[in-house]
Amino acid sequence: MDHFEEKCIKPLDEKEESKKMTSSTQTLGLGSVLMASVAFAASFTLPGDYGNDGKPNLSGRYVFDAFIAANSLAFACAGMATVNLMYSGTAIVDVPLRIWHFDIAMFFAFGSVTSLGTAFALGLYVTLAPVAYMTATAICVVASVVSLCAFMDPLRGRAVARALYARMGNQALLIFARIIILRGAMVYWPLVTSFISAAISAKHRQK
Repeated sequence: MDHFEEKCIKPLDEKEESKKMTSSTQTLGLGSVLMASVAFAASFTLPGDYGNDGKPNLSGRYVFDAFIAANSLAFACAGMATVNLMYSGTAIVDVPLRIWHFDIAMFFAFGSVTSLGTAFALGLYVTLAPVAYMTATAICVVASVVSLCAFMDPLRGRAVARALYARMGNQALLIFARIIILRGAMVYWPLVTSFISAAISAKHRQK
């Protein structure tokens, strides 16, 4: 392993990596701030509008609770991404630490995108379902299919999977399945969290 690292792994060029971090942070920072702004605005322009008593007309519905949870999660993830980008874009911070903060920011930024997509689909569903159920359902299905774009990298690696299978046999299938499961968890964890939060809210509301 030591010989492999010496021959195949280049030493970290801190000056070059610092430039990459600065450029990448600026690009991702714009996206994270924009997502936070969209989620913040959606908190005050709720689907179904407000009633005369000042309460949301759709409050008390399970899907509406899931929408609130997804939108709140989108704002929280965007905020976490922005905070970590502040560290990764600061030149006085050590480069390895900047890279670590950038990786965390990427995770939360991806979660914010998924949460915003979930909130968008749920907001349309809870609004359209009473009058156009099929359209509302189709929107949710399309949103779920689009989120599968995150699986493109593992699927493109199917040639590598075949090569590993030729070398390792069934053990390669376990490795490939683990990659798919982990990527799926990274894609859908905001969706699962939103519906679990809505279920907890509905349970407490019944009590």
